[in-house]
Amino acid sequence: MHVVKNKHAAFETKVYCVYMYIFQGMTQKALAELNGKGIGTINSWIKEYFDGTLREKSIKRQPRKFSCAERQWIIAYYNKNPTAFLEECVEEFNKCYLEKISVSSVWRILDQEGFTYKTVERRALQIKLSDVHRFCNEINLFNWTKAHLVFLDEVSFDNRGMLRPRGYALKGKMLIHPMVND
Repeated sequence: MHVVKNKHAAFETKVYCVYMYIFQGMTQKALAELNGKGIGTINSWIKEYFDGTLREKSIKRQPRKFSCAERQWIIAYYNKNPTAFLEECVEEFNKCYLEKISVSSVWRILDQEGFTYKTVERRALQIKLSDVHRFCNEINLFNWTKAHLVFLDEVSFDNRGMLRPRGYALKGKMLIHPMVND
């Protein structure tokens, strides 16, 4: 009881007391003893419920104001690294500005600047035939010997988990990441 006394009751506690009073038939005195409150307090919660004024108090927190340069740094970071996780941006921001920023603050800034979390569209690059010929000519310049011979066992490697499927981009713009198909 000592923890509950001299503290403001949570909204859930108030609703629970009203529930216990109405549906379980507990007396106001029993509820007051159970919650370490006065009978008048329990009575006022019940009255607020029937008046329709029992509401959860909203706490409005003032978000930290970030300078224009800090905001632009975050936007530039995501323009350069659209698939970076928010935690990675927080870490880089902390290194750059030597001050803390939360993940929710980064997300809020991105949202205010019109960024959304989108699925990355991966497109294969078109390789020119001249590039293939150039590569073959460079490889043929080597004097291949038996020392260059390598035997590989049957090894499978699935790198799909390495590719990040989502990233941040401006609303209305597609998030395209070029890749070479194997």
